[in-house]
Amino acid sequence: MSITTKSYVNNHLSIYKQRSIFGALFDSLNGYEFSLKDKKELNLESDRSYAYGEIAFDGFKEILDVINTSEEIEFMDLGSGLGKALVLASLMLPCKRLVGVERLPSLATKSKDVLNQYCNDVKESYPDVEVPTVSIVQDVFDSISFNTVDVLFASATCFSDNVVDSITSRVHELKVGAYLIMFTRQITSNHLECIYKGSHKMVWGLPTVYIYRRKS
Repeated sequence: MSITTKSYVNNHLSIYKQRSIFGALFDSLNGYEFSLKDKKELNLESDRSYAYGEIAFDGFKEILDVINTSEEIEFMDLGSGLGKALVLASLMLPCKRLVGVERLPSLATKSKDVLNQYCNDVKESYPDVEVPTVSIVQDVFDSISFNTVDVLFASATCFSDNVVDSITSRVHELKVGAYLIMFTRQITSNHLECIYKGSHKMVWGLPTVYIYRRKS
């Protein structure tokens, strides 16, 4: 992370405007339908690691408020779905780059459309602000490097032990000072310090949220 003199959209929006932008992008979309279609086609219906669940605006905002950095960041979501966490991170934090990792093709494609629309809307409405670069990677988590990420998010409630172990084995890649947000599943690593634990309401339930920070 680096202290920025650039202007990002999060500095120009009231909570009411943030909520309005978020709702306009997502209220008409049903991510569960996209997910179900893809899981049937890929024969992944029995794999709980691909269970679909969406963040809620207020609950995820509360989590991002814990981080509340003024430094420009790269935000990555492991299992990014429609891109809700990516958009909300950009609305709340000075995001220079958004990276979503989503294996399911319909969700990956739709999220690209949503993020492109979001960035175009920001450019049109706020021509003087920095717009984040966006990358949606349709692949498994192991294919992605963590070494440039400032905030890494994983809605890990239904992740298998193997997936959590894989994430754990790679947290050393994170930069010193980087954050890891985990839902439900805890990470045990000498490289991390747990700085926050709390419960926050999402669309699907009330997960325990752990926020870790990469130690030096």
